Amino acid sequence: MMKILLISPAVFPKKNSEKYHQLLLRMSIHGGDSPPLGLEGIASSAMEAGHQVKIIDLRVENLTRLDFVREIKKNVPDIFGLYLTTFNIREALQVAKVMKAVFPKIKIIVGGPHVGIYPQETLKNSEFDLALMGEAENTFCELLEALSGAGDFRKVNGIVYRENGEIKINGNSETIKDLDVLPFPARRLLKGKYRYFGTFREPFTTMMTSRGCPFNCAFCAKIPGSVRTRFASAKRVVAEFLEIKKLGYCEVNVFDDLFTVNRQRVIDVCQGILENKIDISWSIRARTDCIDEEMLVYLKKAGCYRIYFGIESGTDEILKLMNKRTDTRKNMQAMELAHKIGFEIVSYFILGFPGETVETMNATIEFAKKSPTDFASFNMFEPLPASKVHADMIATGVKDGWLDFLELKTNRMPIYHGDLARSEVEKAYKKALRSFYFRPKAIFNLFRMVRNPVRFRNFFLVLISMLILSFFKKDIELIS
Repeated sequence: MMKILLISPAVFPKKNSEKYHQLLLRMSIHGGDSPPLGLEGIASSAMEAGHQVKIIDLRVENLTRLDFVREIKKNVPDIFGLYLTTFNIREALQVAKVMKAVFPKIKIIVGGPHVGIYPQETLKNSEFDLALMGEAENTFCELLEALSGAGDFRKVNGIVYRENGEIKINGNSETIKDLDVLPFPARRLLKGKYRYFGTFREPFTTMMTSRGCPFNCAFCAKIPGSVRTRFASAKRVVAEFLEIKKLGYCEVNVFDDLFTVNRQRVIDVCQGILENKIDISWSIRARTDCIDEEMLVYLKKAGCYRIYFGIESGTDEILKLMNKRTDTRKNMQAMELAHKIGFEIVSYFILGFPGETVETMNATIEFAKKSPTDFASFNMFEPLPASKVHADMIATGVKDGWLDFLELKTNRMPIYHGDLARSEVEKAYKKALRSFYFRPKAIFNLFRMVRNPVRFRNFFLVLISMLILSFFKKDIELIS
């Protein structure tokens, strides 16, 4: 048995004001904090294999460097595990430097989507000892077994490691074809530490019932080695809802890329929730062309109260450039149908996609205001690594700006808006937030949806964060 400490990295705050500032930024950018579902899944697999696991989520613990070290010393682990995305590389390195300075002999294993995109670049950072590519529930346990002396870790698929000064990649980990065989995430390790905008009941948690997306939107990252979409069975999903309820959770945010793509499975899940009388609130993500009235009625009866739609643009021209395979008419009709049945609607919009103009961005803002969406999440476009836009950008001779970001040569993520200037996109972003949220209809709607103290607190934090991003240049730069 090994003692494992898994860490979700974040900035070490120096004073209390920094803690609240970071919280407000996360509320405005991400809607708040959600449990690190990937780490919970890894923890559960490791625990099933007989290991002792603890998770520290620095996003919500708000530990200083000194507090962090003190927490580790209470029960020093055999292995550190660090969750890594391209976006949090700076924070991950900061955390790893602290761990290496105090515990130099303990190996740091990193995993997450970033490793699959930039495996070589990941291990150029000397703070990281080993990296895992692809789905790591099984790979991590195989690696732990090898590190405990039961084998050669270099033979484990999906491992990135150093040998004689050279970085070696041992292929991708084996894809988990049957999601039903995985143990439920170890949610009990982190219960009750999270806030998410609009959450109706607490404590809340997250769930993923599928992996992958069958669509190919130009702005989405497609991790190398990723395969077809896979679904947990409806029986497994209902069983997980039951366990979540037994653990004392009241609400679930289902984080599937696209929960509704398999219509019959959606209906079977809803019927299972109703038959088992599971009293729980939940939300899903959906495409506007993957819903219908019967499905929505089932979802509503089963306790689902909110749908997140990826609308993205208010013009058909830009939707075509994005390869969304929807149009503004279908998008509006789907939102109106969901609104009629009684769902809260959150819509995502992108501003500054390559090919846009000031006029198309303004059209998107007006589309959002005319729609029945309750919340509009406006985002300034960034060329995600491993996306089609990113590949096209490099093919035209534009430098991969993520490499400078990864090498810490800049603290700003790469910008690419085609012919649009960044200043025009920032101006549209501020205009979108102000014109959507600070109008009588939207304010009245927010007050209408405040039904309990939990919602009042979360809505208040969101409004404050919107004010910050609507009026202060400094904080827009922090998310750029």
